[in-house]
Amino acid sequence: MRSRNHAKTIECEERNRQMQGHVIYQLGDFPPFPGETDDTGRFNRAIRAMAPGGMLFVPAGRYAVKEITVTKSISLWFAEGAWVEASDRETAFLFQFAGEKSADGYPLLREAKRGDCALYLPPSAARDIKAGDVIWLSDDSARPSDGQQEINCEVHEVAEIECLERELLGDTVEGAGVRGWKSWEESPSGPRGTTLICSEPIPVEAGRCYRLEVSAKHNLSDHGASGSCYVEWVGKQGEMIARSDVISFLYKGWHVHQGCNWVAPRGATCARIFLRLPSEQAVQSCSLSVEKISFKEVFTKLTVCDFIRLPKRVARVNVVKITPLMHCRVVNFRYRLKQGASKGFGILAQQVRHFHVNGLYAEQGVESAIQVRRSMDVTVENFMILPPQRLGSGQGYGVQFFGGNLGVVVRNGYACRTRHAVDLDSTFDAVVEGVTDMEGRGVSFLLTHNGWGGDMVFRHCRSLCSGSSGFVAETQGATNPYDLTHPNIHIIDCTWQRDVRPGNGLCYGFGVWLKAPVSGRIERFTAETGMGVQDVEEMDNAAVRLLPVGNRLHVCDVSARSLRRGLVIAHPHVADETEPDRYICVDRMAVQHCQSAIYVNGGWGKRLYLRDLTLDQVKNYVVEGNQTGSYEAFVMERVSITNSPSVKLFQSGPTPRPGSVVRGWIRRVWRDWMSKVVKR
Repeated sequence: MRSRNHAKTIECEERNRQMQGHVIYQLGDFPPFPGETDDTGRFNRAIRAMAPGGMLFVPAGRYAVKEITVTKSISLWFAEGAWVEASDRETAFLFQFAGEKSADGYPLLREAKRGDCALYLPPSAARDIKAGDVIWLSDDSARPSDGQQEINCEVHEVAEIECLERELLGDTVEGAGVRGWKSWEESPSGPRGTTLICSEPIPVEAGRCYRLEVSAKHNLSDHGASGSCYVEWVGKQGEMIARSDVISFLYKGWHVHQGCNWVAPRGATCARIFLRLPSEQAVQSCSLSVEKISFKEVFTKLTVCDFIRLPKRVARVNVVKITPLMHCRVVNFRYRLKQGASKGFGILAQQVRHFHVNGLYAEQGVESAIQVRRSMDVTVENFMILPPQRLGSGQGYGVQFFGGNLGVVVRNGYACRTRHAVDLDSTFDAVVEGVTDMEGRGVSFLLTHNGWGGDMVFRHCRSLCSGSSGFVAETQGATNPYDLTHPNIHIIDCTWQRDVRPGNGLCYGFGVWLKAPVSGRIERFTAETGMGVQDVEEMDNAAVRLLPVGNRLHVCDVSARSLRRGLVIAHPHVADETEPDRYICVDRMAVQHCQSAIYVNGGWGKRLYLRDLTLDQVKNYVVEGNQTGSYEAFVMERVSITNSPSVKLFQSGPTPRPGSVVRGWIRRVWRDWMSKVVKR
């Protein structure tokens, strides 16, 4: 009793410490009104009464609510023994924290690449966006299966924004003095009396913005004669695609004629500038003089605080300003949904920043316990997610981030029988640490769901008694996985244990399955089927599965037990290694009770380095496959084989590209006295 009271005292002290500096509001001060059948009204009244930065304390008890939306910077603190339940089966969410997202957006004027810090937007963007704002960056990528949007997305803070322009005509035209034209050229889009100011076409790019300024006059006696100025946009074959007009003007002395922020149409490769005086007298007297010409590309240069994570192609809308909801906190939130519910999130967060959820506890979930979109600096920790009541597409998830997130921490959590314990997509700078998924019904940890994501670390995470794979980088958003990349993926000190279930002899799955090219590291990873002490026939699984080319990956200190294979490097589609710095390096891999240690197939010109392999009770091959594909480099050294009398070194030896040779060597392969001589 004394220890329990002591623990409660410590908890109260910690709560009081964290509440310091906040104005505390008590839910008990907002009783239900007569006729109210649940607690939604009193929560909403309390939230409306709170000042930004305040904290609402919810005492022990049971509360029925439906779809409470928070749009101010407040915190919710639930006492031990406080439970929140859905009012009905149609409750879409219990609590939603929502910032604002602009309805309008801007296209990129040129593609963005990984590593870029600057984005180039139309000049009008500078009216709405300023330094310190947060933007949502995307393109028009969509999932082929169902057209789902928001799969290649990021969020960034704006460091600087500038309105810039670039002169395209050069210094020789600026200030060149009065120039008279002695010949008039016929324009495809203008009548006689139209002159081409610049004889050389001006290179342009479709979708970019341009500004024209011309200072001109004529010497006609009729000063009321009107003229016009326009730009023809010309395609690759010299055909006129479109025309942009300056409003007609009257020549009264020198006059500046301007066309602003024209967008070059699709297919345009160059521009031609024309002035026109619809008068035979003008043609005959050569009366048009031009003092100054300026044709500029105009744009907004937007610089982000870090860098662009993955390439973005030009789309109708690429950049949208968001106003995140700042500094919200949810502590000790325990909830359950109605039995038989068809939908429902525990917490839904959109456009938030510095958002912290501590002590989430979920029962009878349907969709995600927490889902976060388009947000920055989010932490979810110390959570427990018990078996959901529904499993399926979009159902039965634990912690989910998608639609563009930056700066994510998920740590110290437990999930049981979920479809996905942690589901990430379009998420960057993520750390997932100390999370256990027990008896997962689907992939335990999705590094990317549709294929876009990176710059993440999984550390001390476990997938135990799994019914599927452990750590997977999916590619559902692309028809060709080689069109994607997952930069800086690190899986360290993690475990996958595949469950053995009656009637499921395949035990299908992979401890780590990276379905697109990856850079990064897999280190100190343990994978096994059952208890890892005996062979299971007819299995289809492995500790790690990778694509044969496109990677820059180190696999170190991997232990594979009671699996069909330790490592699979294969893909059925033909792909060629085109980058000189791509390779797979495997160091210190231990394989026990497996059919084969490594399986390789596919990929042309791959580079594979195998060092310090320890094989015990392996039945078939050290390296299985190799019937398709080729190598540029292959190294195998320091291989120890014990208790494996039937194992062969290769099913098929490494083959080079046609007309080439394989660089590398095979050496220091050792077998104990119980094994036969190495066969190839």
